[in-house]
Amino acid sequence: MSGIPLYTLIIVIFVVVTICSAVGFTTLFKKNPKSYMWTNIIIMIYPYVYMIALYIAGKATKLSYSLEMDLSKTISNITLVVYLFLFIIYHALVLGTLIADFISAIKGYLDPKSMAISSLVVKAVQIPAYVFHFGLGILGVITNIITGFAPLFFALFIDFVTIAITGAFTTANSIGLCKRNIITKPIAVLASLLSFIYCVDVADVIVLYVLSRKKIKKLD
Repeated sequence: MSGIPLYTLIIVIFVVVTICSAVGFTTLFKKNPKSYMWTNIIIMIYPYVYMIALYIAGKATKLSYSLEMDLSKTISNITLVVYLFLFIIYHALVLGTLIADFISAIKGYLDPKSMAISSLVVKAVQIPAYVFHFGLGILGVITNIITGFAPLFFALFIDFVTIAITGAFTTANSIGLCKRNIITKPIAVLASLLSFIYCVDVADVIVLYVLSRKKIKKLD
């Protein structure tokens, strides 16, 4: 292990977990389309996991400055390394889930009802996190003389990453719904584009759900 650079090990683990999760979830969605909703909890909790992980990562940076460590510090640093790898594995699972979502949507494996409501549920669960980030950003502006704009940039960064992930998720759902003839191609394209715009993305998933629900009821 001493001959393997840490970043190389991280990349290998990330790639392996991403591929395995993508293949595994795609297979699961094909066999059980209704499992789509609960498996995407991985994406749903992202902003909350990310905040906790960044806090831990901040402490983990102390590892690079540790030249002499007693036993207690060594144990503490090992714990932080474990958290770091869990953080990497979680992000690999998120990416693998998104890949599985896109593949399953294109292949037509997904349940229309699950696709119609999943984007809405994911956004609803993440709203408290957006509110927290907004408050953190305001705090950064108010206290910029003392702390600088670090809180603002921190909040914007997390929101950007979260919207990118949920936007991709909504795009996968839009493709799947279009594939099943629940929505038209223009609506799918528009819904996909709007899902990447801050605040507009919430209204976007609501409209997408309403339009999809009407067609799904007709099919039932």
